[in-house]
Amino acid sequence: MKELAVVGIGILSFMMCGAAALVFRLNLQRDAVFAFFALQAFAYLLVSPALTVLLESDKVTGNYPWFWTWTLLLYFPLLFASYGALVARLPGIAGIQLAYKSRRSVVLFGVVSISLLALYYARALSVGYFFRRIGSEEAAQLFASLGFGDLLLIKFHDMAAPAILLLSVVAIRERNAPGWMKIVGLVFAADVFTFAILNSRITLIAIFVFIGIMMLWTGLRPMRLFMRLVIVSPLFIYLMIVLINFRSGFLVGSTDFIAALNPFMASPGPSQATSHEWVDRVNCFDLIQIMSPALEQRGFPMGGAWYSPFISLFGPLIGSPEASALKAAGMTTSKAYMISHYTDMAAIDYQSCGLTDAYGNLGPGGFAVAGFANGIVMGMVTRALMTGGRGWKLLAVIIAAYYFMLFEQEFFNFAIGWIRVVPWVVILGAVIPIRYFDIVYRPMGMARKSEPDSERSPGATPV
Repeated sequence: MKELAVVGIGILSFMMCGAAALVFRLNLQRDAVFAFFALQAFAYLLVSPALTVLLESDKVTGNYPWFWTWTLLLYFPLLFASYGALVARLPGIAGIQLAYKSRRSVVLFGVVSISLLALYYARALSVGYFFRRIGSEEAAQLFASLGFGDLLLIKFHDMAAPAILLLSVVAIRERNAPGWMKIVGLVFAADVFTFAILNSRITLIAIFVFIGIMMLWTGLRPMRLFMRLVIVSPLFIYLMIVLINFRSGFLVGSTDFIAALNPFMASPGPSQATSHEWVDRVNCFDLIQIMSPALEQRGFPMGGAWYSPFISLFGPLIGSPEASALKAAGMTTSKAYMISHYTDMAAIDYQSCGLTDAYGNLGPGGFAVAGFANGIVMGMVTRALMTGGRGWKLLAVIIAAYYFMLFEQEFFNFAIGWIRVVPWVVILGAVIPIRYFDIVYRPMGMARKSEPDSERSPGATPV
C-alpha cells in the first residue's frame, strides 16, 4: 500500500511541475537557477523521503503523508505561482554582452580580488578554518571563537569567491576577453574546486551546475551543454570520489592527502558513498518528523526559534553579550534551537532543509510561507538579470543566485542571512571592471538559427 502511495505522489509531482512549466512559460536558459532550486526541492521533499519509506523500515515516518500533503498543496503551488508571476512575460535569453571601463580597471579588479584571496588563505591556514566540514559541530565551535574580520573573510571566500569565478566564466565566454579576467578565472577556479574537494559535496555539485548555468546565460544551447556535461562527467565523478576519500579519512583522523587522490583507495573510515547515506543526507522530513511530536504537544514557537540566529547575526554589531553567549553554546541557528528544545538529541546539527525551521516555527503554514518567499526571491533574481544594467548589478545577481540556490540552507538564512554578503557586493562592486551588461533577448518561440552565433553571445566591447 505504501508503495502505491509513493508512486502516486511521484506522478502527481511530475504532473504539477510540468503543468507549472507550461502555464508560466518557463525557459531552461533564462530560468536555469530556479530549475536547479526546484530540482533540489523535489529531491529533498519527495524523492529522498519516498526512498526512506521504501528502503529504511527502521525509520519513523508516521507523519510523512501529512508532510507530502502540505508540500503538494502549499509549497510547490506557491513556489511556481509566485516565481511564474514575475517571469512569465519575460523573453528568453540568447546571451550576455559586457562593456568594460578600461584596461586599468580590469588589472585593478584582478589585483584586489587575488589579494583578498591571499589574505583569506593566510588567515585560514594560520587559524585553522580552511579544512572544515561545513555544518559540523567542530566548525560551529570554531566559528563561535572567530572575530568579525575572520568571519568577513569567510563570507568572502564562501560566497564572493565562487561568484568571482562565475563572473570570469561569463567574461571568458566572450570574444576578446581581457587577459586579466582569464587569470582571475584560473586562480579562483583552483581555489574554489580545492576547497570544495576538501570540504563539501554540495559545494562541488553547485559549482559544476553553476558553471553550466553561466554557459546557458551566455548563449550555449541546452543540448550542447548536455553534451559537454557528458564529456566532463568522468572528471566530476573522480573529484567526488576524492572528496569522499578525504571526508572518510577526516572521520578517523587520517591526513594522507596523497592517498586520497587514488580513486580505488579503500575507505579508511565509514563509507560515505552508500545509497542510504545519500538518501539520509537529502531527506528534509527526517528532522521535521523527529521534532513534530513535541511541537504538536507544546505548540509551535511562531518565530521564537529565529530569535537566536537573529541575535547572533546582529548582536555583535552592538556588542551584545547575549550574542557571545549564544555563539559559545553553539546556538547560532534556528535548527540548533529546535533540536535543543524539541528533541532528545545531543547534537546541535542534523541534516535539514529550508522547510525545517519554516515548519518548526510556523507549523504547516510554514510550507506556504517558504514556497511563496522562495518563488518571489528567485523571480526577483531572474528579473534583475534580464533587465541588464551596471556591472555591479551583474555581480550582485550572480552572488544572489549562488547564495539563494541552496535548498538545504535554513529559511532564516534565505530570508535574512543574505545581509552578511552585502559588504562584499559593495566592496567588489566598487572595483568591478565591467561598466554595464546587456542581455541579448530571444523572444519565446524564436528560431534558434536567428542567434548571433551558434554558441556564444556577440563579442564584448573592446577594452
